[in-house]
Amino acid sequence: MTDSPATTTRALFSPAFFFDLTALALAAVGNAMLAARLNLAPVALACIAVALVLRVVQQRERMMSIPFFLPWLLFLVSAWIGVSVSFEPVSSGLKFNLILGGIALYYVIAATETAVAKKMVAWGLVLLGAAVAIFFVTQTDFAAEPLKVELFNQIGLRLNRLAPQFGFYTPHANLMAGILLLSLPYALGLAYDALRHKRKLEMLLAALCALLLAFGLVMTTSRGALLALALLTALAAFWYAAAKLAKRIGYSSTLGVAAALNLVLLMLLLFAVIAGKNIGGLLNSALGSVNGIPRPLLFQQVFQLTQDYSFTGAGLDTFSPHFSTYELLINVPLIAHGHNLYLQVWYEQGILGFIAFIWLIAAYSLWTLRRRGRMNWLGLVSVAATTLMLMHGFVDVLFYFSRVISLMFIPLGLTVCALQPFEPTAEKISRRMALGGAAAAAMVLVLAGLLYLARRDAIHAQWTANLGALKQAQIELPKIAVPHPTPGQVRRELDTSDAEKLYQAALAQDATNRLAHARLGILALDRFDFPLAVQHLEAAYRADKNNRAVIKALGYAYVWTNKLDAAETLLQQIPEAEIELGYTVFEWQKRGRDDLAGNAQKMAQRLRQ
Repeated sequence: MTDSPATTTRALFSPAFFFDLTALALAAVGNAMLAARLNLAPVALACIAVALVLRVVQQRERMMSIPFFLPWLLFLVSAWIGVSVSFEPVSSGLKFNLILGGIALYYVIAATETAVAKKMVAWGLVLLGAAVAIFFVTQTDFAAEPLKVELFNQIGLRLNRLAPQFGFYTPHANLMAGILLLSLPYALGLAYDALRHKRKLEMLLAALCALLLAFGLVMTTSRGALLALALLTALAAFWYAAAKLAKRIGYSSTLGVAAALNLVLLMLLLFAVIAGKNIGGLLNSALGSVNGIPRPLLFQQVFQLTQDYSFTGAGLDTFSPHFSTYELLINVPLIAHGHNLYLQVWYEQGILGFIAFIWLIAAYSLWTLRRRGRMNWLGLVSVAATTLMLMHGFVDVLFYFSRVISLMFIPLGLTVCALQPFEPTAEKISRRMALGGAAAAAMVLVLAGLLYLARRDAIHAQWTANLGALKQAQIELPKIAVPHPTPGQVRRELDTSDAEKLYQAALAQDATNRLAHARLGILALDRFDFPLAVQHLEAAYRADKNNRAVIKALGYAYVWTNKLDAAETLLQQIPEAEIELGYTVFEWQKRGRDDLAGNAQKMAQRLRQ
């Protein structure tokens, strides 16, 4: 990975370095233009296309040996589906361009040949992280946005007083933490490589950057980022010690790592047994909450919403209005994203996007594992950065939600280019591995076929209801605004018959379909057809007694039909119900429905006790 000074000098004037530098610069500029949203998407995509053409000219057939083509293709196809089904195709199209640019950046980086260019990419990520750290700790208004830890907040306030304030917008601390977490392994790797080759100035600069990144990361107080870093560090140290111990007593290091993995799993099992019923509270404390919603509960709600669009996805960059309108049944955009990368991909890109993403992670892990014998510092820190990003993704979405989505593709590309040459003929998958993979794929297809045969009507119904949910969103969501018109007002004024026909068709295929019953019930509720609402919502509740939207809507339907005892049991699970019922008292009085206003007042008093 590291060349001598003479070799480095020759590399700087070589055609390979020229191609590397030009392609990387064009891809970086193109992605930066897309992220900045300068309304220059054609120019940005043209820059990215030229970078890919240069790579094809430089690499020719070797471009075809860059791994993960099929999962990337499936991911891109599912993203395009996410544009086609979106109620807001313009913003979804902008995100699609970012995903397209990120995948292209992966290929441009993966095809990098010269060691100098590879280090330049690593240094670029480190310097970007250092700039983000400086920007965050100096420009964040810690008085208006206090940190979770008072000591760090006081440090931030002191830095605010010392540094000039330019009044720029500062992104959320969790996104800043994600960038710093991604950059930190590269700073440490560059410092190690420089120290090993006695490049003192470079080592000092990299070490200073690492300290700055670590300081910035701690200052974000991002629970997810710090937990991911601590967990990966502990596991790496544990497995390294296990491998060393195994070799010392005469066993292979692989056996030592396997034994360590089993021990970790056993410890987790013991922890679950000892914690018992308290494990939920411990998880809530460890993972924190989002706008007052504990993360485990939020993940459950996001999964419930994802089920409504499980086949197609709901569309790229559409989470907030869908979640508020169809899961929380409120008119306020409460949460920007699902705070779980894997659920977010499934929600936006459907089952194909989720499969592609999991396929990519599995393929990347296997590909890297098979090349562990040629691992170097750049490959190692790229694997560490990728792992940290994926671990952080269990509690936050970060890059996939933001304009800097292209950053998530960089460590994947650097892993591939660090473990060059590809040597496609020398590294063909063995016949045994090929047969094993084919057998696994056949098994999955057989199980999927059996599931389809066993649940054919239910699957067809869910598909039809999925289409109905998309149609309803396309009709309603463009018209809903804060504070008015509300979803109820829109549903009373617009024609949603196209969506309703699909829901009725789904019920004809499967009379127990929860989604169709729930959506028809909520439509009837907002149109004041309370008996019909109760009929559909009770059927939805029988199908799924844990669905938040169904619980809330059925609770309100019971209030308006004077079934207050049944309503109380349900609405005790809905924290905002008391406040909302208080508002509806005045709404019903304006409509001359004093009976319903009285029901709302009685239920609000019950919930208040």
